[in-house]
Amino acid sequence: MLIKTEPYPAEYAPHFEHHFAYASDSYRYLGAESCLLKSPRMQPRKVKSPLVLDDDAEDWHLTFKKTAAKEWELLELYLEIIQPVYPILDVSPTVGRYLVENVPTDLTPTETFSLNMIYSISCYILPNTGKKHNPEHSWNPTGRLSYHQANSLKYRALASEYYLKAMEHLEAATIDPNMATLRAVLLLAIHSSFDPKSGNVGQQIALAARLAFDLEAKGELQELQPNEVEVLRNMHMTIFSLENQVASTLDRPALFPEPVRCAQCHEQ
Repeated sequence: MLIKTEPYPAEYAPHFEHHFAYASDSYRYLGAESCLLKSPRMQPRKVKSPLVLDDDAEDWHLTFKKTAAKEWELLELYLEIIQPVYPILDVSPTVGRYLVENVPTDLTPTETFSLNMIYSISCYILPNTGKKHNPEHSWNPTGRLSYHQANSLKYRALASEYYLKAMEHLEAATIDPNMATLRAVLLLAIHSSFDPKSGNVGQQIALAARLAFDLEAKGELQELQPNEVEVLRNMHMTIFSLENQVASTLDRPALFPEPVRCAQCHEQ
């Protein structure tokens, strides 16, 4: 049976406009149905940075200390909140030796990078946990900031400090195409989901995908340890999830394949 299709009249033909947004010294593609394009917040307006303080802001005293106890709290928070969702960390005693309360003093540059990225990511979620450990805060509750606003500003500034410290070790942490480098790139991508201006999350996910393909090829040749194969499977799932989140938000195609269930899972 032959079906003849009539062309769309010009006035009814679908029309899509594609856009590019400039951020962090690079252009990012936005599809015609991107959530960002439809957001009323995209309207041009002058917004004063919340981190720029006025001369008379005597009630804006956001003080904090980076202590071992606070960093352990940040690490615990990451393991409790982020790790179950994006299980990219290898918590085995040998690989994850830095994921402890008493951090070793002989950390490698890669371990130092990962630890500071973990601290930075946790700083973005700590103000939303409702925890108030220190009853004495150097801010005036009758001033212009609520407790939550003050806490958010404080930890956002602290997150930037940890991020900049991690960036000092970025080159050393990503020099070889191995599991540690893939983990470092995924930490950058997770961090970008909290602070999009810190990096191009699309490029980070694409790099993670290429690294994952190479490492999975090594796994098929049995060049990886059993625990590495398991962590790599979790990383694949993380890349798939992150890319689909970005693709849905920006109306872009998602290309990374869905994770394949292992044979043991099929038997179950």
